[in-house]
Amino acid sequence: MIAGFPDDESLRRITKLKRDLDLDDASEVFGRGYYHVTLRYWKSEDEELAEKVKDWLEKNMSSDPIECEASGLSILGFKDSLVVNLASDKLRRLQKKIDDAIQEIGVPPSDHPSFKAHLTLAQGLKETPELPKGFKIRLDKWKFTNKDEEVLWQA
Repeated sequence: MIAGFPDDESLRRITKLKRDLDLDDASEVFGRGYYHVTLRYWKSEDEELAEKVKDWLEKNMSSDPIECEASGLSILGFKDSLVVNLASDKLRRLQKKIDDAIQEIGVPPSDHPSFKAHLTLAQGLKETPELPKGFKIRLDKWKFTNKDEEVLWQA
């Protein structure tokens, strides 16, 4: 998984958003240590391929923060996950750049080609609450982890 992680101020905003949304009906509400925005996910046991991806990230990934504005909330997937949809051209370009590069290295194309970066807040909701206007987050840390969630690279 290649993911971005919110800065401290964004974590405070996320915590406040969860309180404001009143997620009592959720089967699982995630905490501070969980929040991330996945840019690319795949399960691979190929250590050589993971090493090539790590090398590419070290040479090509900037640690520059990315500001993301929320474009709404939605329910996704079989676990009825409540997610914050993120609108950022810079994030979309970064996601495409990573996806194109790692496919050239040999990572198979995504199983979900329509995947868009988002922040998961909770699971087990049937109705989508309304997102307060102006919600933003800033991603300022980047990590690449293997299938066992060991960090192989970070910036």
